Amino acid sequence: MSLEENILYQDASDSHHIKDTLNIYSQNKPNTTDSKNNTITDEIDTDNGNGNGIANNITTTSITDSLLDNSDDNEQDPDQDEADVVGRALTAIVDIGSNGIRFSISSKAPHHARIMPCVFKDRLGISLFDAQLPDSANSNQQAKKPIPEDAIQEIVQAMIRFKWICEDFGVPENGVRVVATEATREAANSKEFRDIIYQTTGWKVDLLSKEDEGRCGAYGVASSFHDISGLFMDLGGGSSQISWISANDGEIKI
Repeated sequence: MSLEENILYQDASDSHHIKDTLNIYSQNKPNTTDSKNNTITDEIDTDNGNGNGIANNITTTSITDSLLDNSDDNEQDPDQDEADVVGRALTAIVDIGSNGIRFSISSKAPHHARIMPCVFKDRLGISLFDAQLPDSANSNQQAKKPIPEDAIQEIVQAMIRFKWICEDFGVPENGVRVVATEATREAANSKEFRDIIYQTTGWKVDLLSKEDEGRCGAYGVASSFHDISGLFMDLGGGSSQISWISANDGEIKI
């Protein structure tokens, strides 16, 4: 167990001890009532009468029934608090892959940073790799075709829809990143394709190099294991990357 986990565990244990102590003693201890302020004050002996020279008794103050009618106005909804924290830390990723377009929105709230829970995801099942193949196996065409116009339009429409979804979720404009891999890197009309996406959505498409693509995949693998060392291979729709990973005690080397 890490130092941070030990601290959290100890805090939780102390909290449960205090709650148990309150439950046991609050019914039997005398209390004093302040009618002016409508409060009741209890003193609870948390060491169960075994004095050790340490002033560790707990004094609790509770509001009397006359003030409880307005308590709902002051209480915080923990679910709402959680939603506010998550909402302020949303990030969106669009992965224009060779064998599909993937969309996701995740939370990077501090207490979620390790797992980054996904709050929305979708996939457009279109293969840019297949779309650029020659029309037939007997074709004399050696080079790949440009990305077809109908494929571009389908992708652009999906990107516009995802932009609306990001706006509905409240994802900040600078919290969206669009990346593209092999099929877009090698397309004859790659720049035109990326320019159309930018013109319609305002999102710049970042072309990942083969090295960056492999590095991103390797970091994803390393983050899923505590200690790992070995060869990692990412078999993509248009290319494959091989990386050597060494991740020990939080230090990652690729």
